[in-house]
Amino acid sequence: MFRKLMSLLLRADLQPSIAWSEIDSMEIVARQFVELPAPGSRTRTQEQVLCTSGEMFVLFSKCHDSGGLSRIRFSRNLDGHRMKLTEWMPLPTPIYRLRLWPIDGASTMFDNTSPTWFGLWRNEPPFSPGSDICFIDSTDRQLLSDLRSKLLDGNVPDSLRVEEERQERFKSLSEKEQRAEFAAQLLQARAAAHRQIELALPNMGPVPEELKPAFEKLNTRIRDIERAASKDSVDGIGPEKSPDS
Repeated sequence: MFRKLMSLLLRADLQPSIAWSEIDSMEIVARQFVELPAPGSRTRTQEQVLCTSGEMFVLFSKCHDSGGLSRIRFSRNLDGHRMKLTEWMPLPTPIYRLRLWPIDGASTMFDNTSPTWFGLWRNEPPFSPGSDICFIDSTDRQLLSDLRSKLLDGNVPDSLRVEEERQERFKSLSEKEQRAEFAAQLLQARAAAHRQIELALPNMGPVPEELKPAFEKLNTRIRDIERAASKDSVDGIGPEKSPDS
Protein backbone atom coordinates (compact mmCIF):
# COMPACT_ATOMS: atom_id res chain seq x y z
CA MET A 1 0.00 0.00 0.00
CA PHE A 2 2.85 2.37 0.92
CA ARG A 3 4.68 1.80 -2.41
CA LYS A 4 1.48 2.32 -4.34
CA LEU A 5 0.88 5.61 -2.54
CA MET A 6 4.47 6.74 -3.17
CA SER A 7 4.19 5.78 -6.84
CA LEU A 8 1.23 8.15 -7.13
CA LEU A 9 3.06 10.94 -5.31
CA LEU A 10 6.30 10.50 -7.29
CA ARG A 11 4.55 9.67 -10.57
CA ALA A 12 6.65 6.53 -10.74
CA ASP A 13 5.91 2.91 -11.66
CA LEU A 14 5.69 -0.13 -9.42
CA GLN A 15 7.50 -2.43 -11.89
CA PRO A 16 10.13 -1.83 -14.58
CA SER A 17 8.91 -1.85 -18.18
CA ILE A 18 11.90 -4.03 -19.09
CA ALA A 19 12.53 -7.44 -17.52
CA TRP A 20 16.20 -8.47 -17.75
CA SER A 21 15.02 -12.07 -17.52
CA GLU A 22 13.55 -11.70 -21.05
CA ILE A 23 17.03 -12.57 -22.27
CA ASP A 24 16.63 -16.14 -21.04
CA SER A 25 13.83 -16.76 -23.55
CA MET A 26 15.85 -15.53 -26.53
CA GLU A 27 18.88 -16.69 -28.49
CA ILE A 28 21.95 -14.75 -27.35
CA VAL A 29 24.20 -13.60 -30.20
CA ALA A 30 26.72 -11.58 -28.16
CA ARG A 31 27.28 -10.38 -24.59
CA GLN A 32 29.81 -7.70 -23.68
CA PHE A 33 30.92 -5.88 -20.52
CA VAL A 34 32.83 -2.58 -20.63
CA GLU A 35 34.05 -0.20 -17.94
CA LEU A 36 33.03 3.33 -18.94
CA PRO A 37 34.48 6.54 -17.44
CA ALA A 38 32.32 8.21 -14.80
CA PRO A 39 32.65 11.49 -12.86
CA GLY A 40 35.19 11.57 -10.05
CA SER A 41 37.78 9.28 -11.64
CA ARG A 42 35.41 6.36 -11.26
CA THR A 43 34.08 3.87 -13.79
CA ARG A 44 30.69 2.30 -14.38
CA THR A 45 30.06 -1.17 -15.70
CA GLN A 46 27.88 -1.48 -18.79
CA GLU A 47 26.57 -4.84 -19.99
CA GLN A 48 25.11 -5.28 -23.47
CA VAL A 49 23.37 -8.41 -24.70
CA LEU A 50 22.39 -8.83 -28.35
CA CYS A 51 19.59 -11.36 -28.88
CA THR A 52 17.35 -12.56 -31.69
CA SER A 53 13.58 -12.73 -31.43
CA GLY A 54 11.85 -13.88 -34.60
CA GLU A 55 12.73 -11.47 -37.42
CA MET A 56 14.09 -8.87 -35.01
CA PHE A 57 17.26 -8.20 -33.05
CA VAL A 58 16.83 -7.08 -29.44
CA LEU A 59 19.74 -5.27 -27.80
CA PHE A 60 19.56 -5.05 -24.00
CA SER A 61 21.80 -2.72 -22.00
CA LYS A 62 22.28 -2.55 -18.26
CA CYS A 63 24.22 -0.12 -16.12
CA HIS A 64 25.30 -2.25 -13.16
CA ASP A 65 26.00 0.79 -10.98
CA SER A 66 22.67 2.60 -11.32
CA GLY A 67 20.52 -0.40 -12.28
CA GLY A 68 19.17 1.39 -15.36
CA LEU A 69 17.96 -0.79 -18.24
CA SER A 70 17.36 -0.12 -21.92
CA ARG A 71 16.08 -2.20 -24.83
CA ILE A 72 16.31 -1.62 -28.58
CA ARG A 73 14.31 -3.65 -31.08
CA PHE A 74 15.41 -3.47 -34.70
CA SER A 75 15.25 -5.37 -37.97
CA ARG A 76 17.72 -8.16 -38.75
CA ASN A 77 18.11 -6.74 -42.26
CA LEU A 78 21.38 -4.79 -41.85
CA ASP A 79 23.25 -2.34 -44.10
CA GLY A 80 26.78 -3.76 -44.19
CA HIS A 81 28.23 -0.58 -45.74
CA ARG A 82 27.22 1.40 -42.62
CA MET A 83 28.45 -1.15 -40.06
CA LYS A 84 31.68 0.64 -39.19
CA LEU A 85 34.05 -0.60 -36.51
CA THR A 86 35.81 2.32 -34.86
CA GLU A 87 37.81 3.17 -31.77
CA TRP A 88 35.15 4.96 -29.75
CA MET A 89 37.15 5.81 -26.62
CA PRO A 90 40.98 6.04 -26.88
CA LEU A 91 41.58 4.99 -23.27
CA PRO A 92 44.64 3.06 -22.01
CA THR A 93 42.48 0.06 -22.87
CA PRO A 94 40.58 1.37 -25.92
CA ILE A 95 36.85 0.80 -26.27
CA TYR A 96 35.69 -0.05 -29.78
CA ARG A 97 32.21 0.41 -31.21
CA LEU A 98 30.47 -1.64 -33.89
CA ARG A 99 27.51 0.00 -35.61
CA LEU A 100 24.58 -2.39 -36.09
CA TRP A 101 22.85 -0.48 -38.85
CA PRO A 102 19.30 -1.70 -39.66
CA ILE A 103 18.19 -0.69 -43.15
CA ASP A 104 14.69 0.12 -41.90
CA GLY A 105 15.64 2.65 -39.23
CA ALA A 106 12.03 3.80 -38.83
CA SER A 107 11.11 0.43 -37.32
CA THR A 108 13.71 0.74 -34.55
CA MET A 109 12.11 1.04 -31.10
CA PHE A 110 13.94 2.18 -27.97
CA ASP A 111 12.70 2.16 -24.40
CA ASN A 112 14.41 2.47 -21.03
CA THR A 113 13.72 2.42 -17.33
CA SER A 114 15.64 3.42 -14.22
CA PRO A 115 15.15 2.76 -10.49
CA THR A 116 14.12 5.57 -8.17
CA TRP A 117 13.07 5.97 -4.53
CA PHE A 118 11.29 3.27 -2.52
CA GLY A 119 11.96 0.49 -5.03
CA LEU A 120 9.95 2.28 -7.71
CA TRP A 121 10.83 2.77 -11.38
CA ARG A 122 10.81 5.52 -14.00
CA ASN A 123 9.54 3.93 -17.21
CA GLU A 124 10.07 6.07 -20.29
CA PRO A 125 7.68 5.63 -23.25
CA PRO A 126 9.16 3.84 -26.28
CA PHE A 127 10.09 5.85 -29.36
CA SER A 128 11.87 5.38 -32.70
CA PRO A 129 15.31 7.10 -32.76
CA GLY A 130 16.49 5.63 -36.08
CA SER A 131 19.43 3.38 -36.92
CA ASP A 132 22.22 5.41 -35.29
CA ILE A 133 21.39 4.22 -31.78
CA CYS A 134 22.08 0.57 -32.63
CA PHE A 135 25.65 -0.35 -31.62
CA ILE A 136 27.63 -2.63 -29.35
CA ASP A 137 30.85 -1.74 -27.51
CA SER A 138 33.82 -3.86 -26.49
CA THR A 139 37.50 -3.66 -25.59
CA ASP A 140 38.06 -6.62 -27.94
CA ARG A 141 38.26 -5.29 -31.49
CA GLN A 142 38.67 -8.74 -33.04
CA LEU A 143 35.54 -9.99 -31.28
CA LEU A 144 33.50 -7.14 -32.80
CA SER A 145 35.05 -7.79 -36.21
CA ASP A 146 34.07 -11.46 -35.98
CA LEU A 147 30.57 -10.50 -34.82
CA ARG A 148 30.11 -8.22 -37.83
CA SER A 149 31.22 -10.98 -40.18
CA LYS A 150 28.75 -13.35 -38.50
CA LEU A 151 25.84 -10.90 -38.75
CA LEU A 152 26.58 -10.27 -42.44
CA ASP A 153 27.15 -13.96 -43.25
CA GLY A 154 30.78 -13.16 -44.10
CA ASN A 155 29.83 -10.50 -46.68
CA VAL A 156 31.66 -7.54 -45.13
CA PRO A 157 32.17 -4.88 -47.85
CA ASP A 158 35.78 -4.65 -49.04
CA SER A 159 35.63 -0.84 -48.95
CA LEU A 160 34.90 -1.00 -45.22
CA ARG A 161 37.83 -3.34 -44.55
CA VAL A 162 40.24 -1.17 -46.55
CA GLU A 163 39.14 1.99 -44.75
CA GLU A 164 39.52 0.41 -41.31
CA GLU A 165 42.92 -1.09 -42.13
CA ARG A 166 44.08 2.35 -43.26
CA GLN A 167 42.84 3.89 -40.01
CA GLU A 168 44.58 1.25 -37.90
CA ARG A 169 47.82 1.75 -39.83
CA PHE A 170 47.55 5.54 -39.41
CA LYS A 171 47.24 5.17 -35.61
CA SER A 172 50.45 3.11 -35.53
CA LEU A 173 52.50 5.91 -37.18
CA SER A 174 54.52 8.51 -35.33
CA GLU A 175 53.23 12.09 -35.17
CA LYS A 176 55.64 13.13 -37.94
CA GLU A 177 54.53 10.23 -40.15
CA GLN A 178 50.86 11.06 -39.49
CA ARG A 179 51.44 14.63 -40.67
CA ALA A 180 53.06 13.34 -43.85
CA GLU A 181 50.22 10.96 -44.64
CA PHE A 182 47.58 13.56 -43.87
CA ALA A 183 49.28 16.05 -46.20
CA ALA A 184 49.52 13.40 -48.92
CA GLN A 185 45.84 12.56 -48.60
CA LEU A 186 44.89 16.23 -48.86
CA LEU A 187 46.90 16.60 -52.06
CA GLN A 188 45.45 13.43 -53.54
CA ALA A 189 41.94 14.69 -52.79
CA ARG A 190 42.79 18.03 -54.41
CA ALA A 191 44.13 16.33 -57.53
CA ALA A 192 40.97 14.20 -57.80
CA ALA A 193 38.76 17.29 -57.40
CA HIS A 194 40.81 19.11 -60.06
CA ARG A 195 40.29 16.24 -62.50
CA GLN A 196 36.54 16.31 -61.88
CA ILE A 197 36.43 20.06 -62.55
CA GLU A 198 38.40 19.63 -65.79
CA LEU A 199 35.96 16.95 -66.95
CA ALA A 200 32.94 19.10 -66.10
CA LEU A 201 34.41 22.37 -67.41
CA PRO A 202 37.02 21.51 -70.06
CA ASN A 203 37.09 25.08 -71.45
CA MET A 204 37.09 26.98 -68.20
CA GLY A 205 39.80 29.42 -69.41
CA PRO A 206 42.38 31.40 -67.42
CA VAL A 207 41.88 32.71 -63.89
CA PRO A 208 40.14 36.13 -63.89
CA GLU A 209 42.37 39.05 -62.89
CA GLU A 210 40.38 39.85 -59.75
CA LEU A 211 40.83 36.25 -58.49
CA LYS A 212 44.54 35.90 -59.24
CA PRO A 213 45.79 37.12 -55.79
CA ALA A 214 43.59 34.60 -53.98
CA PHE A 215 44.54 31.89 -56.48
CA GLU A 216 48.25 32.55 -55.93
CA LYS A 217 47.86 32.43 -52.14
CA LEU A 218 46.11 29.07 -52.50
CA ASN A 219 48.85 27.69 -54.72
CA THR A 220 51.52 28.94 -52.30
CA ARG A 221 49.81 27.12 -49.46
CA ILE A 222 49.54 23.97 -51.55
CA ARG A 223 53.25 24.11 -52.42
CA ASP A 224 54.08 24.47 -48.71
CA ILE A 225 52.03 21.34 -47.97
CA GLU A 226 53.73 19.49 -50.83
CA ARG A 227 57.19 20.35 -49.46
CA ALA A 228 56.20 19.25 -45.95
CA ALA A 229 54.74 16.00 -47.23
CA SER A 230 57.78 15.30 -49.39
CA LYS A 231 60.13 15.99 -46.48
CA ASP A 232 58.25 13.82 -43.97
CA SER A 233 57.05 11.06 -46.31
CA VAL A 234 57.69 7.50 -45.13
CA ASP A 235 57.11 3.99 -46.47
CA GLY A 236 56.54 5.34 -49.94
CA ILE A 237 53.80 7.73 -48.78
CA GLY A 238 54.05 11.05 -50.54
CA PRO A 239 51.96 13.59 -52.33
CA GLU A 240 50.45 12.90 -55.69
CA LYS A 241 51.87 15.35 -58.17
CA SER A 242 49.44 18.25 -58.52
CA PRO A 243 47.93 18.82 -61.97
CA ASP A 244 49.31 22.34 -62.34
CA SER A 245 52.81 21.70 -60.96
